[in-house]
Amino acid sequence: MRNINLRFVEETYDEEGLLVDFAVKCPAGFNFGYDVVDDIAENDPDRRAMVWCNPEGEEHVFTFADMKRWSDKTANYLAAHGVGRGDYVMVILRRHYQFWFVATALAKLGAVMVPATFMLKEHDLEYRLNGASIKAIIATSLGDIADVVDNVAGACPTLEVKMLVNGAGGGLTPEDADGAARAVANSPLVKTAVNGHDANWGRIAMAVGKSGAVFRQQDVAIDIMGLPVCRGGLTVPFDEAEALARFERPEVGIDVDLGAGDAQATVWTCDFTHDYITINGDYRT
Repeated sequence: MRNINLRFVEETYDEEGLLVDFAVKCPAGFNFGYDVVDDIAENDPDRRAMVWCNPEGEEHVFTFADMKRWSDKTANYLAAHGVGRGDYVMVILRRHYQFWFVATALAKLGAVMVPATFMLKEHDLEYRLNGASIKAIIATSLGDIADVVDNVAGACPTLEVKMLVNGAGGGLTPEDADGAARAVANSPLVKTAVNGHDANWGRIAMAVGKSGAVFRQQDVAIDIMGLPVCRGGLTVPFDEAEALARFERPEVGIDVDLGAGDAQATVWTCDFTHDYITINGDYRT
């Protein structure tokens, strides 16, 4: 334990080890996101930061490296939508684990988080949005709070940005699952790998990673024609000869489990051959 708290506080103990004096000595530029979360992530990346679970049995364990990665991504996303230093951002995320990504990201940006309950009605929300000059609101998709936001947004002139976060702990929605499946099915690199009888799961992982679905690499499992090729986001040994034999089948099934919820989707596609590329590269319309 590095006791980085002693950089920012002074503690005095008596001869029996009891705390008798405590003083905060944070520097003017102190930022919890960078000076605490990122510091631990860089020096002790595998240290457990949060264990999140819900009554439905869903559980996620996040290290400080995870917290840094996701808060950085969240901060970049917020900044791309105009959220910055001094902006007031209302956050209505119930008990989603994404709350902590958002809280850390807003701290990194220097924005001000304004937590609120999901039980607000129109007149309550309108009063708070206008009273605090809220610029952005981040709300859960659970319940009807998103509809409440839409109903009052027109009466709140400072509100510029509305963001929605998946419910049920942020697990995949059907739309996310469909988008990830289509990203794999439409990937030219995946199509050509299938045609070349190449069990290249890295191309599949890349396609899913670019789909916009939120998941953790270490939760991913990929099978090609029932043959496990990726577990825990990493390669697993497999029989190349067996893979080649399975590619002779008329249908090549690719199964991707993102470990991020129960939503699922199936998409049919085809491979890309040399002739297909030649034909489409040579003719003109």
